[in-house]
Amino acid sequence: MQNMLSHKLKEARKCAGFSQSEVADVLHITRQAISNWEQDKAHPSIEELTALCNLYQVSLDELLETSYAAEKNSHMNAEFSKQSMIFEMVAMAVILLFSCQYAFLGTIVAIAVFILMKIKKRNYKFVYFLCVICLLINLFNTVSVFTYYYDFGSSVIERQK
Repeated sequence: MQNMLSHKLKEARKCAGFSQSEVADVLHITRQAISNWEQDKAHPSIEELTALCNLYQVSLDELLETSYAAEKNSHMNAEFSKQSMIFEMVAMAVILLFSCQYAFLGTIVAIAVFILMKIKKRNYKFVYFLCVICLLINLFNTVSVFTYYYDFGSSVIERQK
């Protein structure tokens, strides 16, 4: 993705109606230097930026402010993304742990969390581990409930006594 400054430089040059060669001639630099700036392979010096602003008739703030704002927003978005990822992982873990107390509901919730993570392409190994643990606990609870209510495992002779 192109840097905001390089994009603004190219946009300002085109709006002013200059080619890269014309700008290079005015600034006494190579056309490749202009191309490198616009492709974010290199950056102009302060003096060159000032000359470009005069040539394109735009303010230096106009070129630099948006690139600074975009960089700041990018950093804030990365921090928010990290925080939301941690929140999402903790929320899934809490839901899984509480659902383990109910045999049938816990099984459904563990499977739903597993499927949701696959759909959203999340790779939280801790949550996958909790899904497996919850499924095992719920399997044990389900077998226990059926054994208790339907008296599986005892013979007919033992029930008659």
